[in-house]
Amino acid sequence: MRNTRERTGLVWAAWAAVLLLACTSAGAEVRYTITDIPTFGGTESGVSAINERGQAACGRKDSSGLWQGFMWEDGVFTELHLNSSWNLSLPKGINEHGMVSGWANHVSAGMSAQLWNTTLGTVIDIGIPSGQVRSQGQDLNDDNVVVGYSLPQFGVDSWRAFKWTADNGIIPLANFGGEHSYAMDINNSGQIAGMGETASGARRACLWDPDGTPHNIGGLGGETWAWGINEAAEIVGRSELDNGDEHAFFYEPVGGMQDLGTLGGAYSIAVRLNNLGHVVGNAEIDNGDRHAFLYKDGVMTDLNDLIDPASGWVLLKADDINDSGQIVGCGIIGGEQHGVLLTPIPEPATVGLVVLGSSLAALLRRRRRKR
Repeated sequence: MRNTRERTGLVWAAWAAVLLLACTSAGAEVRYTITDIPTFGGTESGVSAINERGQAACGRKDSSGLWQGFMWEDGVFTELHLNSSWNLSLPKGINEHGMVSGWANHVSAGMSAQLWNTTLGTVIDIGIPSGQVRSQGQDLNDDNVVVGYSLPQFGVDSWRAFKWTADNGIIPLANFGGEHSYAMDINNSGQIAGMGETASGARRACLWDPDGTPHNIGGLGGETWAWGINEAAEIVGRSELDNGDEHAFFYEPVGGMQDLGTLGGAYSIAVRLNNLGHVVGNAEIDNGDRHAFLYKDGVMTDLNDLIDPASGWVLLKADDINDSGQIVGCGIIGGEQHGVLLTPIPEPATVGLVVLGSSLAALLRRRRRKR
């Protein structure tokens, strides 16, 4: 009799989970909880990057109008160290060791790429290449290789891509014969995504090999920039179409480049992607406003449709996504621009499996106790 009751209990638990899956998983969308990354006394804030540990590289504009960098982790605010005579900082990337890349401004020497060690509270001034006047750090990988770009002279829009290593310092990256180049992101294999200019002045999305060899990965018709790269060398960015519109793209080494479309307007840009191929960025909606988006499973979705409509938030930009699906960027809340962290709520299918597993485990524990 006892075994019959136990078997019956197991059957009912299984049927309950199956019904839950059937009723809620079909067509269900992942929704997100919102964590406000505040201004901490400033006028606005934003988040540029997040790692797998949930550490986020952030910036806030202080009361004097200068940006100050900080790292956010589980509600704890850690200001990025600045040496004396530096008056602003802006982080752009963060790796799995909590190292942060970006740039800072010296009151007399100007803008220079930086690498912050958030564990030790120290900073390395990457510096400015010889003969150049400023530099900006962008992203970095887990080997602490930083990529960015530098400016040869003031008054000329002619930035030059570089990578930096602790052993070799700043290493210029070749382009396609033109003046301009930008290095925007780097993966753990040392492959770099950015933009290189041809001798005729055409700007093209560029993939640099670890040895610095540049490759033109094509475009959708006109000027094309690459912004993000993952461990599979899948790349995202934006490209002009023949009609002058600019669309986000997704590139893979085998399948080539794909137009991701927009949210109803003429513009979109894909900024980063994770190792699952999920893409984030921002795009114009029908009225010309720009909203943050997630591109997943072949569909671009306005992230504002995936949060509580009563939250008061308008999500403007999504700048990074980790493999857990956490997304960072910025939005408007209460009339101010704040940084934002979106954390996915488990899908109903996952909840159903958890319910089933918990029910089965509880029944098995009861059965062992009764023996």
